[in-house]
Amino acid sequence: MTDRKYYSERAGRGPVAAPLTLDDIKRVFRGQFGALDGEGYFQESFGYECVDNGFVPGLLGTDLQSELLLKLRKPELWPVYSTLDQWSEDDLFDMIEFLHDHIAKPTKRYYHDFSSCGWHCSAFDREAGRQEFREKMNRVLLHMTRASNSRSKASCWP
Repeated sequence: MTDRKYYSERAGRGPVAAPLTLDDIKRVFRGQFGALDGEGYFQESFGYECVDNGFVPGLLGTDLQSELLLKLRKPELWPVYSTLDQWSEDDLFDMIEFLHDHIAKPTKRYYHDFSSCGWHCSAFDREAGRQEFREKMNRVLLHMTRASNSRSKASCWP
């Protein structure tokens, strides 16, 4: 999807011409992460909560903070929803890369409707999930590149 420039931006007067702050970027990231998380894209690696079974662990086990300690030396970045507001720019980019490495698109799932439990996924396509994640994150990072001229941030991955 290409981003259309609306009238005020084309005329050079709109708010789109102004760069986004780190807080703005984190707000957009929260929405993108939340949408993917809600669809089960992180269940293979991180597991999920079930009203009937409690926590069902993913490939990384039951202690994601320890995994972040080993990989990033930053256990305080999990859980995303309650820690994101305190993240630095480096934290944000580290987590985008970490999440990229652990995302997978669900290919088999069912909706557990008891108490609105949510999606339970059992088969995944890692490459398809990574591709979707890169597309979503690169759209966010494009605005970060505009906001920060200190170094290129067009992509977090090769």
